[in-house]
Amino acid sequence: MLLSETEYRIQVEDDIRPFRDILLGFFFITVGMKLDIQALIGNWQQILILLAILLILKALVVFIIALRMKNPVGDSLK
Repeated sequence: MLLSETEYRIQVEDDIRPFRDILLGFFFITVGMKLDIQALIGNWQQILILLAILLILKALVVFIIALRMKNPVGDSLK
């Protein structure tokens, strides 16, 4: 936060970017290593149902927001 207010902000961002990318990769690797594959295989039907509910809910929220922003119904569905 303090570095973003300096005149060398762009240089600092360029210097830090490779480390940020490596740490982001480590984060996703560690999350993937903690994933219990047997639990996924054993509960695949429940996971698919929850995924379908989540996708429908997300589409509904986006549709409602688009309607509230005065978009036509056709555009809101898209």
